[in-house]
Amino acid sequence: MSLVIRDLERRGLIRRDSQPGAGRVLRARLTRKGLSTLRRCDRSADEIEAVMFAEADDAARKTLAESLMACARALRP
Repeated sequence: MSLVIRDLERRGLIRRDSQPGAGRVLRARLTRKGLSTLRRCDRSADEIEAVMFAEADDAARKTLAESLMACARALRP
């Protein structure tokens, strides 16, 4: 995780600020560039999902959602 945070910071997508009284804890916050990048990625994901599900009917979507939820539950201890 520290490598991911460090990379995001180097790319100017987040900044880390110390917290008074929190020792070595650094709070991570999105920068303006980070927020813009997040919004762009979110729009791209929405477009990809629209293409993926364009030919799926409601029943197929429901089955997929249930299957994905079962997979997620299986990952929990």
